[in-house]
Amino acid sequence: MPTIQSAMDDYLEMISHARSPRTVRTYANGLKVFAAALRQAKLDPAVTEAALLNEDTVKLLVKALRGNADSTQSLYLTTASMF
Repeated sequence: MPTIQSAMDDYLEMISHARSPRTVRTYANGLKVFAAALRQAKLDPAVTEAALLNEDTVKLLVKALRGNADSTQSLYLTTASMF
């Protein structure tokens, strides 16, 4: 089973062929915030299986994004849901 980190890396590689470098960077930033939120909750993306992601793990990202602009929250949540 792929890890969360490998799934994130694969996703960024895939979109790099269809999106601009700036868009890929923006998506990568969103996934870094998600990875940091997971690590804070003791879920290391490097070893945790991607299949374990669920609504509760997305809630960790929602919590981490508090205080950011609405557009940033929306973009990062969309990015996390797409990979």
